Amino acid sequence: MRIGFVGHLQWTNDLSVGLEEMDQEHMHLIELMDELHFWALNPKAELEKLKTSFQTLIQATQKHFAHEENILESRAYPDLKRHKQVHHELLTRLDQEYRQLESGNRWAPESCLNFFQFWLKTHIKGVDQKYGHFFKKKP
Repeated sequence: MRIGFVGHLQWTNDLSVGLEEMDQEHMHLIELMDELHFWALNPKAELEKLKTSFQTLIQATQKHFAHEENILESRAYPDLKRHKQVHHELLTRLDQEYRQLESGNRWAPESCLNFFQFWLKTHIKGVDQKYGHFFKKKP
């Protein structure tokens, strides 16, 4: 059964965590995911452009997670350990997907992109917004 791509993830105000710098980084990740979507599902795309786009998304995600974790640590966020674990799990999945693409083993772009899009949206709404609420209570 072929999975259809759910479409582009777009920034909406309901994705805001209440910290401008984190919202900006989330917007940037969405833009990079959109770029990866373009190269992954474009039948005329060059493999090197697809790999570069994927690597850029991975690097930006790593940088964002490190920045976010530093902020959470500096503000003594009580669920930091779990938050780091969730980040680690996604980075592991990103790495696995990239290795599959690089090796030429049946990488499934639609499935991969659907997963990442779903993950990012649910992560922001279900996990990141919790620290936004925490910071509002404890500035």
